[in-house]
Amino acid sequence: MASVEFVAVSSEFRKMGAAESLITHIIENTNFPAYILEVADTNTAAVNLYEKIGFTEFHRVEQRYKKQSGFNYYLYMRYTKTNKI
Repeated sequence: MASVEFVAVSSEFRKMGAAESLITHIIENTNFPAYILEVADTNTAAVNLYEKIGFTEFHRVEQRYKKQSGFNYYLYMRYTKTNKI
């Protein structure tokens, strides 16, 4: 299994497909059967992107200090090679 630790795109290059290209390139060019990632529930752009690629949520963990962190849950998402890109 592979774990995606952090994906960030400079604001001037957002909405141009960079993150999607990066993630799909990793999936298409490695031999892991499954990929997991963690994302904050309030990062809806990232959640939508990951769902578009084929990731699905399999676990969520409540954030203890919601007001300080700015989000409610850590979402854990999984993609398996049986999914289509």
